[in-house]
Amino acid sequence: MTLICAPERIAAVLGPVHPIHDEAVQRLHQYTRVLDRWARGQRLVGWRRAEALLHDGIRDAWSAVPLLADVDAPVVDVGSGAGLPALVFAAGLPSRTIHLIEARRKRASFLKEAARLMGVSAVVVHHGRTDDLRAEGAFDPEGALITSRAFAAPIEVLDLATSWGASRCLVTSSNPKIPGGDPDGWSTEVRIESRPHGDSSHVLYRRS
Repeated sequence: MTLICAPERIAAVLGPVHPIHDEAVQRLHQYTRVLDRWARGQRLVGWRRAEALLHDGIRDAWSAVPLLADVDAPVVDVGSGAGLPALVFAAGLPSRTIHLIEARRKRASFLKEAARLMGVSAVVVHHGRTDDLRAEGAFDPEGALITSRAFAAPIEVLDLATSWGASRCLVTSSNPKIPGGDPDGWSTEVRIESRPHGDSSHVLYRRS
């Protein structure tokens, strides 16, 4: 079993979702190569086959790239884990500053190596707890776009984005909508179903 996705498969699966250039294909191919190597020693993702990773992980993240492309702001990804979605965003938007925050040392080390080998020099990986890094001034979330996938409940992520003064917040989960409607200070800007079978969605919230 392997997680390495062939370039031609990456192009074939992602192209119909959002146009993809050869450079982005190669970055994502390199990402899967690093992920495959690291996953042999630790459980970074639940997928064990390349096609599952490509369809349910990478394709899922790739569907949100147009949302980020339309917002001119630094990106702060909270709880970056194995790099989904943040490194997929970086593959498609290599000049965008993206801060990856990861509390687990081994995963932070993986993220740094993956970003280096992908050639996405605008990516900055921070190892530590979110509140500590914020207090240390490791990154400036004021006016940023906060992203999160399965880090916490959507309302908790929005509360964090509010406390940081972020301008937008992109939440990805099986149920990213807030019970009772949009919370005070936020409004839903865009919602897209990111998988064909409808079990994952991206919701972009905007400060109102």
